[in-house]
Amino acid sequence: MHAPLRSAGKRAFTAQRLTHGRQYGRDRGRAFSTGRKVAGIFASPIVPFLMTWRIFRLVFQKRRCRIRVLVTLPIILWFNLVWAYAEARGYADELRK
Repeated sequence: MHAPLRSAGKRAFTAQRLTHGRQYGRDRGRAFSTGRKVAGIFASPIVPFLMTWRIFRLVFQKRRCRIRVLVTLPIILWFNLVWAYAEARGYADELRK
């Protein structure tokens, strides 16, 4: 039997996703043109679905943890939504400079 996974909790992980996603957007945004930053902001609504699809694709290709990923879909999607929002904020931060 496996030991239970340790977690800081949903709130702490959400805060971490906000911080890291925004920094990621800022870091990438520094190298992008104004048009590319704007495109990143407008494309951000599809990012959580793309990220979630990639997770599902990997899990189903490996044929492991399929039930677990289905059960945790709401939280996976939440974390990916938070990341995409924060990344878009990072791009917006760079646009204001």
